[in-house]
Amino acid sequence: MGDAVLMSYARLSKRPLLFRSLTGLEISEFNEIYTEIESRYNEHERKRLSRTKRERKVGCWQTIQTKSQRKILDAFSLL
Repeated sequence: MGDAVLMSYARLSKRPLLFRSLTGLEISEFNEIYTEIESRYNEHERKRLSRTKRERKVGCWQTIQTKSQRKILDAFSLL
């Protein structure tokens, strides 16, 4: 079983003690932080992608995107 499966938010959120030991946060605290980051990130991306002097079309060079919730969870588990 790969790390991605073991470190998924869906799986860890069902195990609050493990979640806290990996992130240092309660699930509710993580959810609040995630909501704030997600809203700011979406606004930033909208502005970034709508600028007029783009060299490439939107989506060019884009690879498979990891969900932002997973990225944030990974960041907290590395602290």
